[in-house]
This record gives sequence, C-alpha cells and structure tokens, in this order.
Amino acid sequence: MSNHTTSNGSPSSGGDPASKHSFEQLLQAAESGDVGAMEHVSECYARGEGVAQDSAQAAQWLERVAERGNAKAMVKLAHCYEIGDGVVQSQAAAVPWHLKAAEAGDADGMYWYAWCCAMGAGTTQDIGLAGTWYERAAAAGSIGAISELAHMYRVLAQVTGNPDHASRAESYYRDAASVGDGSAMIYVGLRRESGTASREDMQALFKGYVVFAESGDANYMRQVACCYMRGDGVDVDQVAATKWLLRSAQAGHHIAMTQLARRYQDGTGIKKSNSSAVEWFQRAATAGNEDAMIEMARRHSQGDGVERNTTTAADWRRKARAKQLSRWWRRLTGKKDWSWPGLLAPLPFSAQSGGAVRTFVDLNTDRNHPLE
Repeated sequence: MSNHTTSNGSPSSGGDPASKHSFEQLLQAAESGDVGAMEHVSECYARGEGVAQDSAQAAQWLERVAERGNAKAMVKLAHCYEIGDGVVQSQAAAVPWHLKAAEAGDADGMYWYAWCCAMGAGTTQDIGLAGTWYERAAAAGSIGAISELAHMYRVLAQVTGNPDHASRAESYYRDAASVGDGSAMIYVGLRRESGTASREDMQALFKGYVVFAESGDANYMRQVACCYMRGDGVDVDQVAATKWLLRSAQAGHHIAMTQLARRYQDGTGIKKSNSSAVEWFQRAATAGNEDAMIEMARRHSQGDGVERNTTTAADWRRKARAKQLSRWWRRLTGKKDWSWPGLLAPLPFSAQSGGAVRTFVDLNTDRNHPLE
C-alpha cells in the first residue's frame, strides 16, 4: 500500500483516516488508480471511518483491488460473497475468487478453494482436487491445510486400510501439532494418554506447547515445564523446567506457583531458598491453591519460615477445607455454589489431631460433622 501526504502532512492512503478531510484525499487517490488507496477506502467504508459506514461501497472498492491482482483482497471479497456482506450472498460467486487467489500463490486462497472442493460448497465436490490444493496450501505454510490433510488421510486409512495413508496421517498430525494446531494437539495428546505416542509424537506436542507458551498462555508454560521435568519430547532439564514454572507462576498460574515453591524448598533446578518457597506458597494459597493452603497451615503451626501462629494455621486449614468441600459438592450435585448456614465458622486449632482440624461446626444444629 503506497503512502500519500499533502503539503501540510495530512494523511492520504497512509496513516489512520479518521477525518472526512483525510478520507476525501484517500478517495481522490483511489479514483486516480492508487491500489493502496483503493484498499484503504474500502476499509473506511467497512468501518465507517471518515465516512458513513457502507458495506456495499466497501465491497465495490474491495473488488477493484482484487481485480488488480491483490490476492488478499480476492480472499476477503470471496468471504463477503459467502456471508452476504455488501453483496448478494452467493457461495458460487465466492469460489472463483478463492481460485484466483490460490492460483496467485496465496496460502489462504489455496486453503479455502480446497475447502470448497472438499465440501462441495459452491462447486462440484472433488476430494482429489481438494487434496491437491490442501497439499499446495500446506507447502505454502497454511496450518489449517496441514490439519485438514491429517484428517483426510486418517479417514482414507480407515476406509482403505492402506498403511501408507495411516502413516501420512500421523505425519501430518505431528506437523500440525508442532505449529500449534489445536485439533492436532488433541489427537496427539490422546495418543499420549493411551500410551501409544511415539517419540516423534511427543516432540511435536512439545513444540506445540512452546508455541502457545511463547504467546503468553500460563497453562502451556506449565505444560512446557512438565515436559522438561519428565523428558516428554525433550531431554530432561530441571533448570529449564524451573524457568518455565517461574514464567507460568508470574503469569498467575496457582499450580505452577505451588510447584515452584516446592522447587525452592527442595533446591530442584534452582538454588534452595526457604524464604522464596514461603513467598510462592503464600502467593499460591492466596490465589486459591488448596495444597498451598495446607502447606501454609503446616508452616504456621510449626513456625517453619514464618512466625508460629496457631490461629493463622487454623484459618488456612479452614480455607483448605472449604475448597475441599466445594469440590466434593460440585462432584455430588454438579452445582458450582453451595451454602450451609454457619458451615464455615472459624475453627479452633486441634492439638490432639497433630495440628489437623478434622471437624467443622454447623451452627444451625450445633453438631460436629466428620470431614474425613
């Protein structure tokens, strides 16, 4: 997309066309044949920036861009036809634009044209042609195409019993999983759970975890850490495991906080530090982790790394019991919330049970009820 400015620096086809003045400049450039300006005018009409929102005008300008060989515009225009955005809805009208984008080398165009052929959407169903275009899209980097090929070859293997088809399906599933395709990761993950996953499967799953972890997902950061702990798809590396647990914990994952605390406590993959262990157990307990609550109760009852305080210890045990009861209630009833009047009254510290509080008081009946 080219950039145009006036003598006073006002944006034309570049910048954010937030005003009517800049839109008029864009429109003038577009009418003079500037393809970048045409695309920007289409976006302005689509979003109502600097001009009244007009889906029909947006589609018309988008078609002008597509007609000048812009493959991305071709795919966008095809989607407009598919959903009837600014044009009369027509799947048949969408297919030629997907094909043009595919022939122009656009991976998305290849993927969507293959999908249309596979589904018979707006064109005659042709699984063979779909496979050909999925192959080309996969070679061009389409993650979706890799996943579709995995599904196609799995079905073919089931129908034909051909081991080559099964082998190709497994290969494509691994390729898709390694770049973070969700359905492929589930498939490979199920193989892991069933105990049939190969070393290559685990390596692909690990790479997929890393993709999501690097995007900031705290749960996948912890998954990466667990892979390093167990040697799942990667060599065992306790230092790397601890680093990923730290990232996950810092992102708010309470289980990772507890695991990190235990590593500080034991000196696994990091320098032993009881004070750091206490810090992370405290943070995990505050975040609602039941194991961390129990650990903080133990530490306060014994004065381990914190000031001995039986009242605080009993309070952490009470909170842990509340979590435990809530979990049992959900399992029994399927309900998220539960409430018995007076159920969670503060409990006295019980020296007879070795510091473990084993009863709660229902103030309505003033009876003790066993929890274990």
